Amino acid sequence: MRANTEYRMRSELVHGSEVKQGAWMPFHSGLVDGDFAPATVVVPRAAGSSVTGPVLIHSVASLGSGKRPFATDLDGRVIWYLRSPGFMSRVVPGGRFLVAAEGANSVNSTRDEQLLREMDLAGNVIRETNASRVAEQLESRGIHSDCRPGGKECVSGFHHEAIRLPNGHTLAIAGLERMMPAGTQGSKEAVDILGDVVVDLDEDFQVAGVWNTFDHLDINRKSYQDAKCKTGGGGCPPVLLAPEANGWTHSNSLNYIPSTGDFLVSVPEQDWILKVDWKNGKGSGKILWRLGKGGDFKADAKDPNPWFSYVHDVGFEPVGSNLLTVLDDAEFNHGKDPKVESRAQIWKLDEGKLTATLDNNVNLGGFSICCGSMQVLKNGGYSSVVGWMDMASPHGRTVETDKDGKIVYAIELEGVILYRSYRVDDMYSAPIK
Repeated sequence: MRANTEYRMRSELVHGSEVKQGAWMPFHSGLVDGDFAPATVVVPRAAGSSVTGPVLIHSVASLGSGKRPFATDLDGRVIWYLRSPGFMSRVVPGGRFLVAAEGANSVNSTRDEQLLREMDLAGNVIRETNASRVAEQLESRGIHSDCRPGGKECVSGFHHEAIRLPNGHTLAIAGLERMMPAGTQGSKEAVDILGDVVVDLDEDFQVAGVWNTFDHLDINRKSYQDAKCKTGGGGCPPVLLAPEANGWTHSNSLNYIPSTGDFLVSVPEQDWILKVDWKNGKGSGKILWRLGKGGDFKADAKDPNPWFSYVHDVGFEPVGSNLLTVLDDAEFNHGKDPKVESRAQIWKLDEGKLTATLDNNVNLGGFSICCGSMQVLKNGGYSSVVGWMDMASPHGRTVETDKDGKIVYAIELEGVILYRSYRVDDMYSAPIK
């Protein structure tokens, strides 16, 4: 409901096919609690815009008093918010959300991104775990976490992504630091390398499996922009073994493939999307292919610079298709040409022939320093996020484009780094990916 608005409500008693309705009662909704970014429609809805999906659920990376997810209608009016701060990764059907949150634990020295929660619309915690409890369970799987200064390896915190699987499990990304010897990634002395693990958590948030970037990527292929990470900076998870770490992977998105039980993970510091042989935890963990510049696929595209750079929100959509939707921040191309904008892309993959055809490549009206999402709408159009449009004055924009690539609606949130927005029918619905 909208804030500070008159409504009427009534009870309905349902018994079999009989419905007995009560009397209408007036109701006035309360005021919005908290510091929320002003939401302004910058492109009014035009012909070709979707008539479904009247709710936008926003996941923010920064917002005034905290990282509180909230929802607006298409006119920018707040209709819901989560009471406690948290970084929302995904919407789960039934009015549930997967959230990374701050909190203390018995091992790590930081509160940043230590908790993984499933929460409901009222802000109740349905289930929860923390980085230390997960690290304890990873000991038997060859990961020996000691996050004290001088330690050699550390599961440092959850970040960027958690998704719900059809079997009720949850896949989540967590940071994994390792101290590596001099010479690694060109370092003249011992160096802290920040990679990632993907953990498979069962219905009770207990570890059922793990995939480790250190086991399957070339440790000497450093990040394409030689990224450096510190706690609380650059969108990185906590860095606990040294004052600074090489931001080697910065994994930020997962997508599950029901037909094979494998998953995709986007690794923007390597500029790749990886398909992992997972087989619902029984696979080898090997990388089946790498999509992106320098990867395994040949690009079929009219654009002279087709490959994405610092990609976000990857996934096959519709489920079971060979159409891969991505939000291309276009960081590499923008660095060469400041006029380059972030793009919504659809890649048609032929995994047998290892060819990738660029079927959709739409400029979104601005450049995003980071962040973003892309969603296929029911009318064949797309809803995409340009998450961070100005370094000095951060603001995020959700853009709807029709199936021909024309911008037919856009809403902008001031003072916000907008990680993702989800266009849904109501607060109990969830997008496909």
